[in-house]
Amino acid sequence: MNLGRFNLTVNGSTRDLPDFVLQPGSYAVLLHHSAAEFFTEVPNLVALSGFSSLTNAGTNVVISHQNGMQIDSVSYADYWYGDAVPEGGVSLEKKHIFNQCAEMNNWAASEAALGGTPGFANSFSVLPDLKTLEITDFQRITQYEWKVVFSHELLNFSEIRLVEVGETKSFSVSFELTEPN
Repeated sequence: MNLGRFNLTVNGSTRDLPDFVLQPGSYAVLLHHSAAEFFTEVPNLVALSGFSSLTNAGTNVVISHQNGMQIDSVSYADYWYGDAVPEGGVSLEKKHIFNQCAEMNNWAASEAALGGTPGFANSFSVLPDLKTLEITDFQRITQYEWKVVFSHELLNFSEIRLVEVGETKSFSVSFELTEPN
């Protein structure tokens, strides 16, 4: 994936990310170019000039595609760290990396001995269950509405992948979350 197709917005200031090819299963660290010398052993550094600081007190961060589609965002605050902030600093980490809706409950202070895991998987990231999702039941509600029951509960909608079938080139799908019975 080329990061050059994405934008980073920090506290309302947007910048295009540079061309940088990120390999599947790897991570990138975005940082101000003046800080790169302190991270010489970290893989996939993407040094930026004019990079806005991420403060401990809180910041709004948005990653979006160059076409304007928002990929992910967070507006964090210092109380998200709880009591886990030792002297020297600790990074906030996303617990469920594919869950884009949980906000504060999906973030916690890093459990890594160094206070963070720059360039590597988060210290306690929870990956989704990648078992096959099957449709176990479906009902037609109206001419354009169907109720679909899946084989297991979804962590979030990023687990659903629509596959192109035959000549079909686009899909329009909407979901309504309901509590399991």
